[in-house]
Amino acid sequence: CLMRYAYQAWKDARSSRRDKVFTPHPAWKTRTLLSIWGQQMLA
Repeated sequence: CLMRYAYQAWKDARSSRRDKVFTPHPAWKTRTLLSIWGQQMLA
């Protein structure tokens, strides 16, 4: 299940590179995903 999230995050990271203007700070995506992963691990 975590691999599925990792793959989705990887796809989002690749797509975010193209939309630099739309997402000037892609770091928030990583923080959000990390928080989601943390909740999944704790659950």
